[in-house]
Amino acid sequence: MLISDSNPFGDISAFVRFAISKSLNSMALNHSFAGKRILVTAGAKGIGRAIVNRLHADDAHLFVLQRNPVLAQKLRDELPNVTVACVDVNNWTETREAIESFGVLDHVINNAGFLESQPFMEITEESAELHLSTNCKSLINIVQSAAKGMIESGNGGSIVNILSLGGHATVAGICCYSTSKAATLMLTKCMSVELGQYKIRVNSVSPAAVADTDMVALLPPTAGALLARAMQPRLLVADEVVDSVLFLLSPRASMIYGEDILIDGGVHTC
Repeated sequence: MLISDSNPFGDISAFVRFAISKSLNSMALNHSFAGKRILVTAGAKGIGRAIVNRLHADDAHLFVLQRNPVLAQKLRDELPNVTVACVDVNNWTETREAIESFGVLDHVINNAGFLESQPFMEITEESAELHLSTNCKSLINIVQSAAKGMIESGNGGSIVNILSLGGHATVAGICCYSTSKAATLMLTKCMSVELGQYKIRVNSVSPAAVADTDMVALLPPTAGALLARAMQPRLLVADEVVDSVLFLLSPRASMIYGEDILIDGGVHTC
């Protein structure tokens, strides 16, 4: 484009400022999920509810798996246009049937998790199995069930797994939790490798402790020293996690596969 005497911007510097402004606006991270069919596990409270609230405000078509019947009904009452299935993600058959009943999905957010603080020498078989089942094994079933429709539709989709700083760094008392989250970090990469050919992107986020969630109350005292290493030593707020989740779900992250975003205030950097 030539700048002439008729240029409405008056001078070259004004034109350049305008061009840069337009360029930055076009790169903004705004993306609408209106009409998109999205599954959120454990979406009735904590990070899951913050995700549901944000997507609901954006007119997404939401499906939620929630184990607790009281929380499931509360979500139905407050957001009646959200489809809520009262299902424990550890129940392989019921989870698969619920997801299949939802039809083809565009996006999945695996948020359900389990944490029980125990010293290593006191870990029980039940606790070990529940950590691995909830935090890792259940995601295989959920993603298989959702990806089947994505593949058959030919449209692909995107999936975000909610992991934890505990999968990158650990403290005494959360051995099973850290192990299961670290396993799911690799599971995310494995899913990405095998599903990428079908235009399905799988990524994850690993937040530190988030305020007003059950996990904070369940952390052992030893976690305090680790979290204190943050550049800003404070608890996260749920929306700080939601921002990264929605970015990874969106086309703005179209070339990001099998990656994990640490949201920890620099804890793991130190």
